Amino acid sequence: MLIGLAVGFLGASITIEVVDRLGNSQGSGERLEVVLGHPDLAAFCEQNDSGLVVTSSGPGPENWHCSGPVDGLFTTISIDLDEVCRTQFEPGARARLFEPDDPDGWRCIADP
Repeated sequence: MLIGLAVGFLGASITIEVVDRLGNSQGSGERLEVVLGHPDLAAFCEQNDSGLVVTSSGPGPENWHCSGPVDGLFTTISIDLDEVCRTQFEPGARARLFEPDDPDGWRCIADP
């Protein structure tokens, strides 16, 4: 029984040491990000054409569009939320869905 405890202790010690070294050399694995704010979909649609408004084709958060008359034809354009964030905030910004059950759950984020 004493040998089993010693082997277990040694194995646990080696595992802790390896995890500690990998953690120190590679970081925690989590990316730090700065939340810049909500994407302004209405402003994005107006920027593309003053007759376009924000519409949604369903309850999910991925269903945003710019819709309205363009050159006399009703038009619907899917919104690229990453593009909205880049246009609104900075070239490196991107969209992240923080609240999947909320159609407005998107935030623009960037690396610090």
